[in-house]
Amino acid sequence: MADTLNIAILGLGGIAHAFAQDTQGTEGVTIYGAASRNLKKAQDFAAQYKIPKSYGNYPDALADPAVDAVYIATPHRFHFEEIMAALKAGKHVLCEKAIVMNSHELHEVEALAKQTGKVVMEAQTIYHMPLYAQLRAMQEAGVFGDVRVIDVMFGSNNSRTDPHSRLLDPQLAGGALLDIGVYALSAARMFQPDAPKLLNTTMKLGPTSIDDRSVASFANDYGILTNMSLSFYGRLPKQISVATTRGTLTIMEYPRAQAAVFTNLEKQSTTITAGETKKAMAYELADFAEACADPGASREDWQWTKDVMTAMTAMRRQWGYLYPFEDESAFQD
Repeated sequence: MADTLNIAILGLGGIAHAFAQDTQGTEGVTIYGAASRNLKKAQDFAAQYKIPKSYGNYPDALADPAVDAVYIATPHRFHFEEIMAALKAGKHVLCEKAIVMNSHELHEVEALAKQTGKVVMEAQTIYHMPLYAQLRAMQEAGVFGDVRVIDVMFGSNNSRTDPHSRLLDPQLAGGALLDIGVYALSAARMFQPDAPKLLNTTMKLGPTSIDDRSVASFANDYGILTNMSLSFYGRLPKQISVATTRGTLTIMEYPRAQAAVFTNLEKQSTTITAGETKKAMAYELADFAEACADPGASREDWQWTKDVMTAMTAMRRQWGYLYPFEDESAFQD
């Protein structure tokens, strides 16, 4: 790989526009290509962000020897096949969350990544925000005491959303779990030394037969309990509260947080800050480029991705919920 990592974007929806805009100037990285199934769309996107190359399909981008890596920004349903195609073409992969549909797919991705010697990383902002690195360092130093209970929630109101949008269409793996639950579980995972294991969960379907609202409880081998609440037709704050033996750590807007508040047992509050919300995608791209420079290195974020996917798969298994295009293999570990 050259000193500069050339990346092609696959899928040019809203998140791709945010990525192209927010990652400009990231050291050691060039957004080299934009790929869409519509060449005119790719050309317009490339012109807007001054990207050198445009492609009217994904295979052409994967066949370009100048492309070192791809950023996959398509709906969840298509991630697995696109990741596998990119790895077979010898490209590193940064893929939007949720990275794939289930643990079975993730195991196949991991096996092929090891075989090809390429990096696969989930574009999960939480794993790359400087605030979480700061909080975890403080936690390891004993500042917060021992974690006992984690409460995390996320709810958005999609009552006015087009029912054919990717958010609400079961054929595109719409629903709360893969879209916002992945954030909630990732945030909770950051404060635990071991993966949370599912105890119980309940889900109710929305009008388009996607998972609309759910609650779940988890425990791990350290005795930490986690409670998660999700909603797709009722707004909830993006909030995580971590109850510890020395107080409570609270983070609002946690997917791209730059501040947290720790309130001790004497009800004295301290605000902890690190990083900037607006740089969330730039942080994850910089970490991706660093990983691509040393593909064989062990990465903690990959273990977190696997643990979260295991939890989401377990939840769907307990619900008995398959997407229309899945079969029972989706529930295999």
